[in-house]
Amino acid sequence: RRVVTFNNATSSSNLTSFPVLVELNDTTTSLHAANIDYSKTQNLGEDIRFINYDGTELDYEIESWNEAATSTIWVRTPTIEGSTSTQHFWMYYNNTEASDNSTTTGVWDENFIMVHHLQESDIDGGSNDIKDSTRNTNHGTTDGMDGSDDVDARIGSGFDLAGDDDNVYMAEPPSSETDITTGSVSAWIKT
Repeated sequence: RRVVTFNNATSSSNLTSFPVLVELNDTTTSLHAANIDYSKTQNLGEDIRFINYDGTELDYEIESWNEAATSTIWVRTPTIEGSTSTQHFWMYYNNTEASDNSTTTGVWDENFIMVHHLQESDIDGGSNDIKDSTRNTNHGTTDGMDGSDDVDARIGSGFDLAGDDDNVYMAEPPSSETDITTGSVSAWIKT
């Protein structure tokens, strides 16, 4: 097992029902120290489990599993206390009998309208689907893109939208979900 510790010491606010990014690799890179031994995991991380400090099992989504580089996993924590740097949860693995327990809708609850990781879009292989990880199934599509438009990003992968004929179309959420006046929209963009 490995401990994952949060540093929320600079904020006095608690974060509730908060998806936390966990990046795993078994080699030292410029961004990370080695933090997992992939030879002790199942081929697609089916045996990974996250347990809160109080013993409850946490929902998680494996966004990408890449034993040659970095695996990206989102874990929903019930609460991350403000003004603390010692709160933690545990990551367990090395169980050959475990079945896959990853759940996208458990991580991205009803407070999320759309979450697109841009991982499952195989535009080089002919599919142009962009999957929504929420229970709302607000999937998107690409148009005018090919394999050269898939690029590494700060978190997982992304698209190189060069301003030519590259387009990403997101589904229009049902009218009951379109009011984001009390919420927010976020994206990682490099200009």
